[in-house]
Amino acid sequence: MRVYDPDPRQKGAALLSVLVLVALLSAMAVVMLADGRAAIEKLALLRQSDQAFWYALGAEELAAAVITQSHRISGSR
Repeated sequence: MRVYDPDPRQKGAALLSVLVLVALLSAMAVVMLADGRAAIEKLALLRQSDQAFWYALGAEELAAAVITQSHRISGSR
């Protein structure tokens, strides 16, 4: 039985192909992680924006209630 012994140049080409493939997959993974991180940061900013809106709305309601109460108290004197 004859054992196949490939040409050393073929071994080098195969190794180079694998290294290029690993480099490409690594670059794709980095890009995907960066995109995921950007999406998470965007979501956090949207959440903070919504929270600020509701705080402002609550402050407006509180101010209106205080003014109304102040007018009632001062009007009854």
